[in-house]
Amino acid sequence: MALRIIDGFDYIPPGASFALVAQMLLAGGWYFQPGGSGYSVPGSYNGRFGGTCLEINQQASSPNPPNILRKIPGSTCVSGVVGVALQIGPALVAPFYIAFFDSSANAAQCSVSFHEYGIMNVWCGAPGSGTLLATAPIGTFVSGGWFYFEVEAVISATSGSLIAKINGVAVFSITGSVTQVTGHAYFDSILFAPQLTSAPTSYQIDDFYFLDLTGSVNNSFLGNVRVQTQFPAGAGATTDFTAVGASTNWQAASNTNLNDTTYNYDGTVGDLDLYAMGATVNAPLAYGVQVRGGYRQDDATEIVVVNVLRTGGTNYTGANYSLYETYTFDIDIWELDPNTSAGWTQSEINALQAGPKIISIG
Repeated sequence: MALRIIDGFDYIPPGASFALVAQMLLAGGWYFQPGGSGYSVPGSYNGRFGGTCLEINQQASSPNPPNILRKIPGSTCVSGVVGVALQIGPALVAPFYIAFFDSSANAAQCSVSFHEYGIMNVWCGAPGSGTLLATAPIGTFVSGGWFYFEVEAVISATSGSLIAKINGVAVFSITGSVTQVTGHAYFDSILFAPQLTSAPTSYQIDDFYFLDLTGSVNNSFLGNVRVQTQFPAGAGATTDFTAVGASTNWQAASNTNLNDTTYNYDGTVGDLDLYAMGATVNAPLAYGVQVRGGYRQDDATEIVVVNVLRTGGTNYTGANYSLYETYTFDIDIWELDPNTSAGWTQSEINALQAGPKIISIG
């Protein structure tokens, strides 16, 4: 697999409290280091194509910046590409940066920082403490509006590289450079962090992806992409679970608050619940389909579930997932339609069904 992470943040309901946003981010593999009283991660900011996005808003009174980190699922990476829609400012006083991060050493291997007047800097290590490799001039990006940023990194103590694009146009290309700080020639996380703590920083993140450079598909820049979320919109081919707080199972599965007010439950191995999904719009090309299921177990008995994706009349399962007693997301990505072994078409996506299946109990 090349495509490791997809996140459009539309599953965070508009107007969500900080507590709910924090819960949903942690359930989805995002970790954050809280700052002082002057920061927030509200998640209710409008996304660039509707829905919601993740907002980082550090005020000058905050003694410590809020760092947002996404651990990469699976193995560590020597190389990879980050793609993310950004809206910065319009008043960016304290710069922030995106880093290819080695969490085992708690250090950035290499990073790109964003500054006032649309200036960007490229670093081996973290901004300020690392080695400056290059600077992109005034006006490289526009404050106050959305743009799509992509950066490819290869980690090496001798022959690393950093290549970046904004809205598909090359910004810088650094090759044959040192991009490794720690004793490991890899990274395992992507970090978003303010560079300074004494002045305000405000930016929004949307339509995020990460891919490694392996495999035959999705192994290079994807371009300016959108992550569309499809919520349950009708009953699927199988309905085994029991709904609570809603008249139908698909309506119960549409609860975006990740709590016990509305949900589906079951206690029988092999039971399956499928939901027809809402249609996508303006998606002639799709790089992958992700199923995100929010699950928890309600007693001490261990439960293993899988996400099921139904396409072309056949059910396909994701990885086995052992539940916790708090809600977490089980996330699987299909880069190709498993029914055809080819790229997804919009009609195939609009005909999808998805839902949970119980694999084992106890």
